[in-house]
Amino acid sequence: MCQLTRLRRLDLSGNNLTGNVMQCWKESDTNSSVFSFNPAYQFGSTMYSLALSNNDLSGEFPKFLQGASQLKFLDLSYNRFFGTLPKWLPEKMPDLQILRVRSNMFSGHIPNNLTCLKSLCFLDIAHNNISGTLPLSLSNLKAMKYISHIKGDEYVFEESIPVITKGRTREYSFQVYNLLENLDLSCNSLTGKIPEEISLLIGLTNLNLSNNHLIGKIPNQIGDLKQLESLDLSYNELSGEIPSGLSDLTSLSHLNLS
Repeated sequence: MCQLTRLRRLDLSGNNLTGNVMQCWKESDTNSSVFSFNPAYQFGSTMYSLALSNNDLSGEFPKFLQGASQLKFLDLSYNRFFGTLPKWLPEKMPDLQILRVRSNMFSGHIPNNLTCLKSLCFLDIAHNNISGTLPLSLSNLKAMKYISHIKGDEYVFEESIPVITKGRTREYSFQVYNLLENLDLSCNSLTGKIPEEISLLIGLTNLNLSNNHLIGKIPNQIGDLKQLESLDLSYNELSGEIPSGLSDLTSLSHLNLS
């Protein structure tokens, strides 16, 4: 597989990777079924989709991905990756549209330059140990400022994504999730206030900030997110009145402020 320089799509999700590994990967413990990645291994520039979810992979964010400059879809969710989210993502994967790293052990802050990913319209880092405040730069996520930004003309994603929205897990195929703009930062250790600037992401259909330590008022400007279908701010430490702007969310079908 290491010699497949024209590989465009790789899906190894839903396994329990054991036994021998490829020469371009390395085993972290010869007596263990847990694998880490060899930074020397780099995909060719044609790779656009990589799904490694639902395995028992460990180690820091895979450095070999620095060679995947054309990557648009990346799913590392439900593994045991740890460490911080790398600052090289925008530089090495500038065309990334979908980033899903939920249910790992990532820590540290949300990198400010993550918002330099101008095509990113699906971000899921839920169920980690991300701390710090919500960066004001989140409002710079350009693709989330527009409606239905993902394009399927050149790249057709065959993957389906389980999305936590409207209070339940729903499986979305590309035909549907190309209409879905998602920001899920739930179940982390985020603190501080919800920045008013988040209201600039007017393309969002799903916003989940639940199960953190957010304080202060819900910004009234949240009513500007007219495309929102699901809003979950539950299990925080928010205070004040419910903003009147919520009544402007005419597409909203799920609201949780408990």
